Amino acid sequence: KSEYGLEVVMALGFLVYVLQLSQDQAREVLSFFTKIELTKSEIESLLTGLGKEWRKEYENLSLLILFAEVVFMDETGWKIGKKNCYTWIFRSMMYTLLLYGEKRDEAVLDRILPRERFKGVGSSDSYKIYENRFKAAQKCWAHFLRKAIKLMLLYPEKKTYHEFFKHLYAIFIDAKVLKRRRGKKDEGIILLEERIKVLCTESERKLCKQTTKDEREFVNLQKNLIRNLKDLFTFVQIEEVEPTNNT
Repeated sequence: KSEYGLEVVMALGFLVYVLQLSQDQAREVLSFFTKIELTKSEIESLLTGLGKEWRKEYENLSLLILFAEVVFMDETGWKIGKKNCYTWIFRSMMYTLLLYGEKRDEAVLDRILPRERFKGVGSSDSYKIYENRFKAAQKCWAHFLRKAIKLMLLYPEKKTYHEFFKHLYAIFIDAKVLKRRRGKKDEGIILLEERIKVLCTESERKLCKQTTKDEREFVNLQKNLIRNLKDLFTFVQIEEVEPTNNT
């Protein structure tokens, strides 16, 4: 219903919402590259129309994510001046929902995956807002392994870090093998959890100001593993769940 085609509206939406340009800056960019001269009122009208047109699609997509069996999620941030902004991603096996310019807090989860309605498996990293959030969850193994690898590579003289990674990775591989086996896997998962407990000997250690940076990261990694123990091997039991949220 506009004299401008969808391509112009999409370009305008990209400049304003994704690149975070002001409407005046977006108007100048369009003018320079396309010779299209838009007034402020036209820009406002086009963006408002775009929002109204896609609102129903957004709501339908949110509903499909809410009722998915497994939802993989993550968030990543950037700065605009002093302001922190975050992009969130929620992905099921078939659909992806992206949210731009959000805060990194639980209000986003309350809106997209409310506790009382979402019954699926939540796959995420171990950021605190995800903990004890879902009835069934899977914490991302890639995050844990990368932290262990980082310590091993940055401090090669400390053999403890090397041994820790070797044993942690062995547990991960054994869990993937167990996933491929048929039949009940409860006993196997219990044994894997026990191996995590045995490995994390520093999980109850109290940190102090004198604790070095690498020791602090090492202890916190172990605390994190123990705190999320019941969410480490959900992927073994449920076929559709993956061990990471990398998807």
